[in-house]
Amino acid sequence: MAITLVTNDNWIEFTLRYVVDYKARRIKKDQLFTRILDEFLDTEGRVAFASTTVHLVETPVFDVRITNSDNGLKEPKA
Repeated sequence: MAITLVTNDNWIEFTLRYVVDYKARRIKKDQLFTRILDEFLDTEGRVAFASTTVHLVETPVFDVRITNSDNGLKEPKA
């Protein structure tokens, strides 16, 4: 089995690579996930899942007014 670890400021990601008969791949994946989750839960709070929450808010209303002002450009002749 090979285990790799990737971290950033918000998460830790483990990747497990293991050899298993293709007919048992889903069962083995479920067993591994369940075991890992049980191990986290058995830490009695010393290890916990957490994540940053970002609150997206509405953009403010923009008041855009377009006026005919002299911008230095010449109007095409009709």
